[in-house]
Amino acid sequence: MKYVCPVCGYKNLEEAAYDESGLASFEICICCGFQFGDDDDVEIEEGVFMDIPETHRLHRKNGFRKVLLYLILNTIQKSSSLMVR
Repeated sequence: MKYVCPVCGYKNLEEAAYDESGLASFEICICCGFQFGDDDDVEIEEGVFMDIPETHRLHRKNGFRKVLLYLILNTIQKSSSLMVR
């Protein structure tokens, strides 16, 4: 059985991200790179942790920014190399 990543929606995780009691699988999604049980363990201040759905939203937001930056830089690089010729 395959499972869906709650962060990016990838549909081929080998294990459920979390079991029935909420324990993380520690699997890493090959699509978005989120590791359940590690990346969702965000301490806001001493002893206060971000809730798991919020860490998923944060990772999606930051992940999309990284992809967008990569695409922009890659496009600029290709444009620059065309101008040099």
